[in-house]
Amino acid sequence: MRPELSSTGNVSGDLDQVFYRRVVQSRTHADLFECRKIASQSKDELLIRAFVAAMFTSKAHRKEVSSCIREYIGRRAIPALLWNLPRLSTQQRMFQARLLCTLGHWEALEVYYRAFQEMDQVDANARKSIVSFLTNYSPKLLPGMRRSLESNDGSYAIFCAPYLHKYHPLEVSIRLAAITRDPGESIENRGKALHLLIAFSPDSAARCLVECGGSFPISLLLSTLAQLAVSEDGKPFLPAVFDDFAQHHDDRRLAARLCSPRQDSEDREVQFRWITEQLTNWINEGAQAEMPRWVRHVAKQLCRADHPEWVSYLESAVTTGHLAKFARGVLIASQHPAGLRLLRKQIESASKPEELYLPCIEAIRAYREDATGVLETVVAAGNAKLRDRIEQIVSLTWPGKTIDQMLDLLKKSSAPVPTAPLESAEPAEPTAVRTLRRKARTTSSFERNRGIADEAKFLEQYCCQVCGRKLVNARTGEPYAESHHVHPLGHDGSDTIDNLLCLCPLCHAFFHLGCIGIDKSLGVHLSGAATQERFFQQLRVASGRRISPDALRHHWGVLFIPPEDRRFESDPDDDAAER
Repeated sequence: MRPELSSTGNVSGDLDQVFYRRVVQSRTHADLFECRKIASQSKDELLIRAFVAAMFTSKAHRKEVSSCIREYIGRRAIPALLWNLPRLSTQQRMFQARLLCTLGHWEALEVYYRAFQEMDQVDANARKSIVSFLTNYSPKLLPGMRRSLESNDGSYAIFCAPYLHKYHPLEVSIRLAAITRDPGESIENRGKALHLLIAFSPDSAARCLVECGGSFPISLLLSTLAQLAVSEDGKPFLPAVFDDFAQHHDDRRLAARLCSPRQDSEDREVQFRWITEQLTNWINEGAQAEMPRWVRHVAKQLCRADHPEWVSYLESAVTTGHLAKFARGVLIASQHPAGLRLLRKQIESASKPEELYLPCIEAIRAYREDATGVLETVVAAGNAKLRDRIEQIVSLTWPGKTIDQMLDLLKKSSAPVPTAPLESAEPAEPTAVRTLRRKARTTSSFERNRGIADEAKFLEQYCCQVCGRKLVNARTGEPYAESHHVHPLGHDGSDTIDNLLCLCPLCHAFFHLGCIGIDKSLGVHLSGAATQERFFQQLRVASGRRISPDALRHHWGVLFIPPEDRRFESDPDDDAAER
């Protein structure tokens, strides 16, 4: 959008009209470079206004003008940028407000937010760009973000809270709690504030739920109860909330019966009736909208409890049109044996190798050792491309293993164990088959708190903290990530959120292979095969989270294989102490 033209063809407004036309009519890189040179050396306010007004003539103009302002003109362009703001469309105003913020004019942050609110639709790439900008420039924008906490606009405070919490955690938590308790705020804003408060201060969120949970709809209650699993130190807050909710006779009681881990048979029946009613309503509404996450949470919880009617309902729903995708995803995500039977049936009915790829991957990723039998089907298919792709999945699922090695383990574990003859007085010595069987079947494992792992993934938005990948299950549409204990449980590590990383499968395998290490300042270091990949230079950690330095030190010293010139700590005082 250019500045308006008068009837005589002149540009309306106080600017250098001759230079404005010269910039607008520049079509080559050389012409634009000359205009950049003139504008960067000039101190004439009208000439700089003309240069700024021509910014959105084309993509080339926008790139050249904005880079010249950032690199050469600097803060001298702020008056001209403020003068040009009212003339722009929503997207252009958002771009120019962002440019003002990068120049240190933090008052433009509110203009940036208002333009963002006016946009009808924001795609995933645009949201990622917004998050990246606010994260990188949050130190410069702290005064503007702190002003958002003092404003009466709850939406503006919620917009700035994730980036401001790192610097002012107490103030942000108090403001979010006030928004959650304010009956004058919209339910949407109260819900967003409550979800952020759960991530920043779970104890405050639990108190808000107890104090004003009766004013929340059932959908918000269920989504928050699913998120509020454990605190930062691993102690659950839910029992106190459930005990309070159980004393009421409204949606709070229903939410407690649907989500409580201490359910009896009567609660399971209530859960079954509720979830089937939700699915019926969803089908009657046309099944166009995406199934809410909290409905999926209740469905998987009921499936993990092995409710016979619910499992039978899902198995029959797999053959129907509307619920087939949902039922299949719930059975597999909850790792129910019925899901594995469904995948094996799909593998057996495949008519060509291409149809084996997705079900084989889902079976291996969800059921691990229980699904090693599908590898025989992959080998029998005789397709080199299919085998190579499954080989990669096997190496990520069982680091250092191949398809042939896993098949050998499967055969040895299923072979009969030889026993000593009855007349032998000496007991038979343990054989290698028994040991291999125990390893292949994974009969012993450490108990893990799945709630803490889910919380870590949620806080990191299911993005890998090392490379930034965000994977999505093509069948269910749900995000997929893996949790990794920096200090392994087998090495007496703690099952707490500060010992967990959210990783993609590739980075998870590299951690186990000793190819990735994190130093004390959260710098990412590579060795071995990981040096051929691209990763962040710094570990990405969500606001409000911390990674235990002791856990990082253990991983560096015991599991990571660092290059010779890398050290865990590089502080001068530490170096002097070691010398």
